[in-house]
Amino acid sequence: MQLPNPRISLPYRRSLASFLLLTLVLTACGGATVTPDGGVPGDGEATTAPTDAVAPSEAAAAAGLCASDYFPVVVGATWTYSGTGITGDFTWTSTITEVNETGFTLTNDFDELSATQQWSCTAQGLAALQYGGGPEATLSATGLSGTFETTDTTGVSFPTHITAGDTWMQSFTIHGEMQIGEDQTGTADGTVTQSYVAEGMETITVPAGTFDAMKVQSTIAFAMQISFEGVTVPMAFASDTLNWWGAGVGWLKADSSTTIEGGESITALSELQSFSIP
Repeated sequence: MQLPNPRISLPYRRSLASFLLLTLVLTACGGATVTPDGGVPGDGEATTAPTDAVAPSEAAAAAGLCASDYFPVVVGATWTYSGTGITGDFTWTSTITEVNETGFTLTNDFDELSATQQWSCTAQGLAALQYGGGPEATLSATGLSGTFETTDTTGVSFPTHITAGDTWMQSFTIHGEMQIGEDQTGTADGTVTQSYVAEGMETITVPAGTFDAMKVQSTIAFAMQISFEGVTVPMAFASDTLNWWGAGVGWLKADSSTTIEGGESITALSELQSFSIP
């Protein structure tokens, strides 16, 4: 098929950008279990004072290579998040289902999908080995769905220790099979690079409670080649995200803005609803 203008239509470009952004946000998420009153399981109510659930030094001593000040790696630890974006509201629960000396498994559960993600534990920190964890389920109503395979990754998602002013990076090389609309299939190949800057401590409140958190600015750069119906289309876009991570708790909040080629903007907000760390 010859396109008069070799560009994916705007609705699908917007959906694809949102799809890729959400997968990468999930690459660095923690998890939780929702309770009827919105509190932390076992507590009966949400935290109302700044919380330091586990001292970083205690977590490091207990976890060996999997130690991380801002991501407690413990079997059975769960976190539940809710968010809103271009596709509407969404929720998911993340659970650490297996831990060994050099890595762990994070399971992301959506309404109609459960996906596992492998992580590596190194002396430098924790690194997601697969791009994303199944958020395509949240975009199926937009006419776009897909599965991405990571063919290479470098860097870390969570350094073992973080102080204000620290910088780090993680990149992924990916290949994706996509369903576009009702009768079009396509592929996507490219790289995703995320750069981080730790800005310092800040007290924030989310539905799970009030926490002293490390504020981290991240910039995501996507460089993709989208192929369908015999046409290959380059697609590049960038996203800026403010993240807040709680010591001994995990990922608390993400506030993102994505700019697509041509000036389109997508915003998304995700927040921790509740958590349980054995």
